[in-house]
Amino acid sequence: LNSQCSTLTLNDLEPGLPDANPNVKGFAFSTSAAQNDMKASGWDCSKAPATPCTKGGQPFPTLQLVTTSGNALRQNTIQVIQQDLAKVGIPVNIDGNLYPAGTLFGDFASGGILANGKYDLAEFAYVLGLDSDGNFYGGYHSSQIPTTANPAGSNYQHISDSKLDQLLQSGRTTLDTAKRSTIYKNVQ
Repeated sequence: LNSQCSTLTLNDLEPGLPDANPNVKGFAFSTSAAQNDMKASGWDCSKAPATPCTKGGQPFPTLQLVTTSGNALRQNTIQVIQQDLAKVGIPVNIDGNLYPAGTLFGDFASGGILANGKYDLAEFAYVLGLDSDGNFYGGYHSSQIPTTANPAGSNYQHISDSKLDQLLQSGRTTLDTAKRSTIYKNVQ
């Protein structure tokens, strides 16, 4: 939502993992900060939470938030996300958006929800390893965007950034562990 943001920040590595960048900080939820960001993008959120933000008389589109079915924690989490974004003036639909893991994470050819971009927001978890190449390359390199030609790609966000690609490629081909760690900290 931050219209002033010019840098994508990846906060995927847990503190304690070898290449975690301690300088990357998450953002606390702030209704007023989010509304200010929306305002900077031309959205009027002054009537939230009663009505969605509007721009040019049109309401903000309802976002589709997906997650796996059968997981109470995730189902509770998406309800909190829905409530928090409603406070900003951003409508979120969670009804009918709980999927079996095989459907949510299915590949492009099988119609997987994430691989085919049938969502706006997704709540799921990764199991991270000690190797940063395994933690980042598949999810963030542009060659990993799921397509007909690459049905098993797992860059579900369809991130395509030449600088990020260059860093990820450099990280996977650098043998010096200190240099490699610096590269992955820069990736974040």
